[in-house]
Amino acid sequence: MEHRTSIKVYRGLIECDVNLFDFALKTKNCVLVAKSPWRCTYHGKRFTMNIFQAKQIPVPALVVLIFVKKATRETILHDIGALFNTRVDNEQLCLINWVEKFHTPFKNIFLDTLYEQLNGESDLDHIFHLKKNSVGKKQEVVDYVSTFYNKKTETVSTNGPSCAQLEMDIQRFGALIIKPFPNDSNLTIEIYPSGIINATGINDENMFARLKEYIELKLFRSLAISSCPDIVP
Repeated sequence: MEHRTSIKVYRGLIECDVNLFDFALKTKNCVLVAKSPWRCTYHGKRFTMNIFQAKQIPVPALVVLIFVKKATRETILHDIGALFNTRVDNEQLCLINWVEKFHTPFKNIFLDTLYEQLNGESDLDHIFHLKKNSVGKKQEVVDYVSTFYNKKTETVSTNGPSCAQLEMDIQRFGALIIKPFPNDSNLTIEIYPSGIINATGINDENMFARLKEYIELKLFRSLAISSCPDIVP
């Protein structure tokens, strides 16, 4: 089974006395929005980074959100350390989301059959839903800061119940959505009729390994039963 990383998102706190406005003016590939001088976006060769001026802690610092596809954690730490001329510790960088795409050997998946295999029910009406309009809330910089400055990290257990939650979203090309470990993880799997699986909410290597095991041991059999050969005219 082939798989490829779509994106990884890291969040970090860089303790340095850097004025964000001056940094944006002096740094190549840095975009500053005039009406929002408290944040800017840096486009590097290996990653894109949103930078915020941290004001809720007693020392000068910047909060960064890093979006990367291939660069390793060590490379990211080195690059941002060189960019801000400071040393960045491993604990100052936290993986908050990892999106991976899996290409299974199965094609033409009948999602209703797949649902029956996974849930043992034939009526899909109750799992279809429409998204309601919602008003997004502006994220506060303080939310990014408190966790890192106080050195508090959230941990999730990987030994909890694994009873999966299933639902269908007809606005996503009929994808079958599975939350395989709802009691101890935000991991979400989307299965498409093409046989492609998109997984988001992976928070570390252990969860990634657990995801692969779940797909290979619990989903492959149901995918095989729910697929049909390519139709040749």
